[in-house]
Amino acid sequence: MALSYRKPSEALADELTEVSSAASDLLAVLGERTNVALPSEFPKDQLSDICRSLIQLPHGTAEGCRAPLDYSRDRLPMIRREHIRIESKGVSEGGAMLTSGTLLDVKLGVLISAVSTAWDEYKRAVAEEQEPELPPEAGVPVDASTVKHAISQGR
Repeated sequence: MALSYRKPSEALADELTEVSSAASDLLAVLGERTNVALPSEFPKDQLSDICRSLIQLPHGTAEGCRAPLDYSRDRLPMIRREHIRIESKGVSEGGAMLTSGTLLDVKLGVLISAVSTAWDEYKRAVAEEQEPELPPEAGVPVDASTVKHAISQGR
């Protein structure tokens, strides 16, 4: 079942606004010049594109948020796992690296959390959405002799 392509419910709209705000904050950090150099392999463009997509969610539809949330729910933690190192693990061979606890990591974690919560709200809304009840099918007239014959054959 899917939600409608109309305005999201108030609860889902609130969660999408949180996602938008967190994405905007992360995008601002990605655009700032900081004293921490991003490693050359860091997917800054992809992460920026994801953020721009998520910023637009409150202006979309209830069902329209599904694909961006689903993609982000998988991709954002993967980016964090692959490109942000836990400090206790030491420096990688490439030299430049991002470590946990940096502003970028914190903002990414907040966005991951907001996306996860919005995804849960989307799933809850889908579960509550009821399919329209169809009218019962019209009866089929049956000849009485056919019914008597069927009953006699069943004995």
